Amino acid sequence: MNILNTIDCVSLGIKGPNAASWLQQQGIPIPESANTWLMHPSGYVLRLGQSEFLIEGTAITQLHKALKNRASGVYMVPRADVACELSGASAKDLMAQICALNTSQLLLGNALLMTQVAGVSAILINDSNRYRFWCDVSYQDYIEHTLSNIAE
Repeated sequence: MNILNTIDCVSLGIKGPNAASWLQQQGIPIPESANTWLMHPSGYVLRLGQSEFLIEGTAITQLHKALKNRASGVYMVPRADVACELSGASAKDLMAQICALNTSQLLLGNALLMTQVAGVSAILINDSNRYRFWCDVSYQDYIEHTLSNIAE
């Protein structure tokens, strides 16, 4: 049986030519290349491009304070995400039905995809055989209803 969990998350976007070095100065480890992610003790860090990041977790409070005195070339990107996790014995089969791309070949290691999940634009990772994706919070009810129906 598939299990869908939606997680109230607080996420923050940071971008700009100096974003990577600024995040490292704040003690936030960052993925080495674009379209990859990592998990650290305070949450997820996704590198969406060479100079754009999505951060989720307890480091957000620290980063909001640091942004008041940010360096030039560092910009905050407002985000309103819901994080969803899909796990269970049939998660891979369900993902094959609802994702526009072949995740079994593209989500290797710490790769991330910007794709559509059930027709909704999302950022998708595979974290220990658990699919996790972020999408606009306005789609939360739709995602919960649609994926539950497909899983049944």
